[in-house]
Amino acid sequence: MTRDVHDSAGQANDPTGKLIAALESGSVACLFAMVVLVALVKQVGSHFGGLPVGWADDAISALLLWLVMVGSAVAAGRLGHYRVRVIESLFPTGVAVVLMRLSFLTAAVVSLVLAWYGLRAVLLELEFGRVVLDRVPLWAIYVIVPAAFAVMAARFLAFGLAPSPVFRLREDKGSGR
Repeated sequence: MTRDVHDSAGQANDPTGKLIAALESGSVACLFAMVVLVALVKQVGSHFGGLPVGWADDAISALLLWLVMVGSAVAAGRLGHYRVRVIESLFPTGVAVVLMRLSFLTAAVVSLVLAWYGLRAVLLELEFGRVVLDRVPLWAIYVIVPAAFAVMAARFLAFGLAPSPVFRLREDKGSGR
């Protein structure tokens, strides 16, 4: 038997949790569809229509940044991010739970530091006033970085401080499977 993870930190039966999960999934799907659509317009426009599509590369880059950051925040909230599962197999359950909590708290601190430096970069871009895609301020594209890392920090903090673990460790540790 392997770990069982509650959706969105145990909110599977909560209507608000279901709404948040649906909005998260919808936003990731929408961003992905926009990336595909812009790439398709770029290819069709440049090969068949002779349309000016110089903006498409910048748009795809911006959309991919948003897709990666939103997707990362969603994955962190569902414990779908990459984790090393060595702790579960090497330590007794009580110790493993404590170490997993410390791992979540460490991830929260790192995410908070990244959010801080991301915010500083956004404020610098706001000061510089650079634009892309003809009129879009660069800071408006980069603002997703500190926002997503702040969300990840909050989620990791919640997992680390939750009264009961939001994960279940393997129950078959000693069986050799």
